[in-house]
Amino acid sequence: MATVMSSPGKSTQIRLTRTSASYWRVTFDNPPLNLMGAAFVPQFREIVSLIEADEHVKVVLFDSPDAALDKFVDALATRIASFDKWAIANTKHLVNEASLPPDVEIAAGWQACLKSLARPAAQQKLKTLFEQGFHKPGDAENHLGAYVEKLGL
Repeated sequence: MATVMSSPGKSTQIRLTRTSASYWRVTFDNPPLNLMGAAFVPQFREIVSLIEADEHVKVVLFDSPDAALDKFVDALATRIASFDKWAIANTKHLVNEASLPPDVEIAAGWQACLKSLARPAAQQKLKTLFEQGFHKPGDAENHLGAYVEKLGL
């Protein structure tokens, strides 16, 4: 089936490959860090709408062109796509119950993260990043590692 969707004439940052009716592959290709930019959001929204509208899709694999082990992952995803959708959903639910912390713990971790961002030292580092253009598309996103290194983080 292997159809590929991309936006002609636009800078395509996401590709959708329909490997079969039940198994689709979404490739993020926005080097160097696959950061979301202005072109990414509408492309991602379009792909999510297609996924939600298609009742045959069981598995969607999100990857990057830099991924390793492609053949193994592809074979595993193809096998999982052959399973009954109900079985996949119930297995996912059981895995989530067994592996995710309770909502109370997640909420506590989120609150701790927000409190740490409010600390004066964190605010100063954020201010420095914003002054260097971090909040604007362009150079800061393309060279994020170098900017963070300058801050000594």
